[in-house]
Amino acid sequence: MTSMNIDEACGRGVVLYTATWLNALQYIPSTPAQESAWCTVKLRGQDKLMVGCVYRSPTSLLANDEAINNVIKNITTSNECSHILIMGDFNYPNVCWNTWMTFAAHDASDYKFVEMMKNCFLFQHVLKPTRVRINQTPSVLDLVFTNEEGMISNLEVLAPLGRSDHGMLSFSLNCYTDFEATDVKKRQYHKGNYELLRKNLNIDWKSVLAPFEGDAEKQLKILSDKIEGEVDLCIPSYTYRPGNNLRRIPVNDYGQDIWRLKTFPSILNIANTGTKSEHYPEKIRRNTKNILQVEFVKSLKCSGTMQTPS
Repeated sequence: MTSMNIDEACGRGVVLYTATWLNALQYIPSTPAQESAWCTVKLRGQDKLMVGCVYRSPTSLLANDEAINNVIKNITTSNECSHILIMGDFNYPNVCWNTWMTFAAHDASDYKFVEMMKNCFLFQHVLKPTRVRINQTPSVLDLVFTNEEGMISNLEVLAPLGRSDHGMLSFSLNCYTDFEATDVKKRQYHKGNYELLRKNLNIDWKSVLAPFEGDAEKQLKILSDKIEGEVDLCIPSYTYRPGNNLRRIPVNDYGQDIWRLKTFPSILNIANTGTKSEHYPEKIRRNTKNILQVEFVKSLKCSGTMQTPS
C-alpha cells in the first residue's frame, strides 16, 4: 500500500494498493504534489512501470496545480521508467478529451494541464462521463493516462461506490512481469477443531471492545486479531509455493496428443491405485501397456490428429 496525506487534517488523502507479488516500491518525487501517491513495479529485463494515483480538489490552489503538472512532467521526461500509468480524479470538467481542447483562458489550470499532457505525449483513455448528477451536465473527471496507447484495454465506467457521484473505473493493464512465486498458507479446514474454536470465541465482546468505543479501527483490529489467533490454534495449515508442481502442456492439437501418449503409462498406474501390483504378473502388465499404446497411436493416425515426419 502506498499512501499520501491520509493522516493530515486537510485534504482527502490518496491510497494506492498493489498486489504483494508485484513487489511494488514507493516512489517519492523530488517535488511532490499535495495528494498524489506513486510506486514503481519491476517488469521484465530492465523495464520498469511507474504507477501514480492523483486527486486534485475542485478548489485546488494554483500552486498545487502546478506541482501536479511538474511531477507528471518530470516523470515522463526522465529515464527512471519505461512504462507509465497515471490515474485519478483530476476535476477538470471543462476539458473535452475527445479533442483534447478547452475553452479556458491560457493562464487557467485547465489549459495548462492539457498543454502539459500534450507535451508529455501521453494517451488519455477515458472518454465517457464518470460523474453524473441530476440537473447537471455529465463530465469526464476521472482520467487514465499511459505513455503507450495499447497499455489499456477493457476499460469500463461502473456504478458508483456507496454515496459517491463518481463512477468506478475498471480496466486491464497490458504489461509483462516475471512472477516471483512466494509461499502461500492454506488451511486444512477438514481437520479443524470447531468445538474448541466455538468455545474460545465465546467471549463477552461488549466488555472487550467497550474501552475503545468510538475508535472503529482499534475495535476491528482487536476483533480480527482474536479471531485469527484462535483460527490458527484450532485449524491446522500448511504452506506451499504455487507453480512448482505445474506441468507445461502444449497448446496445439499435435502436442496434446503426444503429451497424452507420453503420460499413458502413468494413467495406467493411477488406474491400479489401491491394488497391489504383485498380484499381476509383470509380463502381462507390460504386454497390456504395449498393446494399448500401439492401439492408441493407430487411432490417432486414423483420425488425422497425429502427424508423422516425412
